[in-house]
Amino acid sequence: MKEVGVVNVDARYLEVWNKVDLIQDEEAFQAKLEKDASEVDYPIVLLSATSGYNKKVFLDELSEMISRLLGKKFVKLAYPAWEHDKRVKWLVKFA
Repeated sequence: MKEVGVVNVDARYLEVWNKVDLIQDEEAFQAKLEKDASEVDYPIVLLSATSGYNKKVFLDELSEMISRLLGKKFVKLAYPAWEHDKRVKWLVKFA
């Protein structure tokens, strides 16, 4: 973030390094990651949108951050598609 001129970064930020599937020099990349991660107070997530590498890590980190900032917990509900209308009506009743 500092490299692009963003200052005053706090816990509301999540830095994403995309295209990690294109890394050729693993050692140099790991050294840069460790250096940069030690200088910031927010998470850095490695991601490859092409391959899906770390997609779950990214989504989990984002959900955790949103929950922390909003003071709410996100819950993923799994149910059969044919029950969708019934479930949504029940949830809306309590909103």
